[in-house]
Amino acid sequence: MPDNAGAIVEVLKSRILKYFPDLNIENSVLIDSGWDNHVLIINNEIVFRFPKNSIQVSKLLTEMRLLRSLKDFPFEIPDYSYLVNEGDVFGGYRLIHGNPLNSVKKLSDSLLKDFSILFSYLWSIKPEKCSEIGVPIHSPVTWLKHLNGLISTFSDSLNRFIPADFFRSLKDLSADILSDMDENDFRLIHGDLYRENVRITDSGNHIAGIIDWSDASFGDIALDIAAVSMDFDLTDLFPILGKIKGPLNVNSIRRIKLYQIIEPLYAAHYFSDVGNIEEISRRCRIITDKWINDVEFRNIYNINDVKDLWHTKQK
Repeated sequence: MPDNAGAIVEVLKSRILKYFPDLNIENSVLIDSGWDNHVLIINNEIVFRFPKNSIQVSKLLTEMRLLRSLKDFPFEIPDYSYLVNEGDVFGGYRLIHGNPLNSVKKLSDSLLKDFSILFSYLWSIKPEKCSEIGVPIHSPVTWLKHLNGLISTFSDSLNRFIPADFFRSLKDLSADILSDMDENDFRLIHGDLYRENVRITDSGNHIAGIIDWSDASFGDIALDIAAVSMDFDLTDLFPILGKIKGPLNVNSIRRIKLYQIIEPLYAAHYFSDVGNIEEISRRCRIITDKWINDVEFRNIYNINDVKDLWHTKQK
């Protein structure tokens, strides 16, 4: 939590009351996990999101248009009933109750079935609809460019803590693994289907809702699978994923593993951005040690092992 959290809360509350004076604010909690937005929960009931810059303003407005377009979505999603969309842009929606995905140690069969329903729905959305809404549309070429841009950003912010050879290896790995992509690998994706953004029921057996759609795009389906399985055994998803009507195939697995290698860099980059040197150093040591000592970089090339695993788990 930032040192000036109290001051930030008061400013955000004043912005809310300026536009919604009838809202009685009895209590408020500033959520520090909103990297691109200030997130304030009012009365344990309403979530307000305040973009931190003009890029995030645009993303929030696109997110709102997308959510309004997702008719008959199988799970609860934010409904921005409090909206300021000109000038001082921000929005609020009723809190979607539930626990983060990583509050369970294993994905149950019923939870896996919910994910298959979720992915089938998202992958049915046509690119023309995404384009009308303003959701970014990617191709294999633009996706690789996007990923290389991310890696370059991480390299710039973390070069004091992670060797340059790591980032060069990561770019080479990405170019090789993404070389077999085609247009069929691209569908509507959430883009950050990870931990806090997937709310599950108290029983841990069902999805309660999906929040924070600001990174949604028409992108590589493997990214969402990588996020869901980050805290679990990827092979547990194979029986369900193999039955989904969509473009997932064994070649997606290498990309899933690639995105899971990249994922820890996001948090390290965030702590670099806020100047938490101790936390950056700790996280970068873990990333570097894994790169030096683990066989993950080498194993990802062995597609035959992945194929054998895929077919075994689906029997």
